[in-house]
Amino acid sequence: MHYGKSLVHGKAECQKIIDIANTIGFEESPVRSGASESMRKDIRNNSRAIVTLSNEFIENLERALVSRDIIPMVYKGMKYSRLNEVFRVYKYTDGQYFKPHKDGSIDLGDEETRLTVLMYLNTCDSGATYIYPYGVSQPWAKSKTRCERGTVIVFDHDLWHEGEPVVAETKYVLRTDVFYFKN
Repeated sequence: MHYGKSLVHGKAECQKIIDIANTIGFEESPVRSGASESMRKDIRNNSRAIVTLSNEFIENLERALVSRDIIPMVYKGMKYSRLNEVFRVYKYTDGQYFKPHKDGSIDLGDEETRLTVLMYLNTCDSGATYIYPYGVSQPWAKSKTRCERGTVIVFDHDLWHEGEPVVAETKYVLRTDVFYFKN
């Protein structure tokens, strides 16, 4: 599963999220493996800020994702629960990247995350996201999503994906996850 769709999020709204993240400040992004995190600049060298967004923004985003069938109400036999309220803003500057990887799931007992939601907060000529539906050993099948403000990509945590290097500009991406109730 992989969706790349443009949502109507205005420049001012996206800029507000960028401003919130810049006010909080960015720190180096660790790589998570299981329950542990470590700095692995050979895999990822971008920075991140963990941001608190308004309930109104979260509800509007959720409504847009659900009404456009971007988030399935049932996925792999599990019923939709909610968006993760923890949002991260990733910042990529010249030469920064995130090599091919899979995302980890968050397990809260009765619910767990299964899908990643990425939303571009600005438009860039570089720094596209690549999804490898058959794994990194089959690069001929990869799909590319350009970095365009308001574009949302939703995909299974188990899909290999990467953020290509950014060249001479700054890319901002909003990231969260989709929780589903376990059966």
